[in-house]
Amino acid sequence: MHSRSPHTLIAFHHAGGSAATFLPWRKALAPLVRLVPATWPRHSGYACRTDEETELLVSRISAQIGPLTSAPYSVYGHSMGATVGLAVSLYRLGHGLTAPRELLVGAAAAPDAPIDGSIVRLIAGSGRPAAGSSVAELNRRRLTDDLRILDALRRYCVRVLREPAGFPIHVFTGTRDPLCHPAAAQRWSRYTTDICTAETVDGDHYFHRDPGFVRRITEFFAEPAALAR
Repeated sequence: MHSRSPHTLIAFHHAGGSAATFLPWRKALAPLVRLVPATWPRHSGYACRTDEETELLVSRISAQIGPLTSAPYSVYGHSMGATVGLAVSLYRLGHGLTAPRELLVGAAAAPDAPIDGSIVRLIAGSGRPAAGSSVAELNRRRLTDDLRILDALRRYCVRVLREPAGFPIHVFTGTRDPLCHPAAAQRWSRYTTDICTAETVDGDHYFHRDPGFVRRITEFFAEPAALAR
């Protein structure tokens, strides 16, 4: 009897966060899925002030995950990470590189949907150190930079989408998420010619931290349809 090789899941985090937010997933998903938390460059060379700089950032992230894509893989993106995941997937499709088997997005409006202006206040006030500390200032700068990159990546996705992608998109929204309403999430269907599913889960904007959602992702990859893909 041959054991099944673990399927690779590349996960992009939310704005102002880090790849460490997905570390609790690793044990829960093993051995069926190999989780690889990922991030993006955060320095002046990738400031996304122009279309060329945005393309450079996306190409850099694509190269970063390149070694993980020799076998079928999936991408999960949470909040900003969903746009990062889509941008990289579209880039890879456009350059003849291996695209993900599917894209899973959580707590994220589609790139062409309006973003609630309260996103900065919500993220900035969620679990941040006390104002005035050096850590708080570092986090504030990181969040500001990430939100600028997010705006550029949303425009990138709309600009390069000459035709919808051919991979499934699975959308998760939280029942208590004030930033991503189901109607905005449904617009993800415009980005694929394959199926686009929508599922509501219990939680706020950061439901990816909840053990219940981690169990749901584990179930997703254990389902017969997933095993057959």
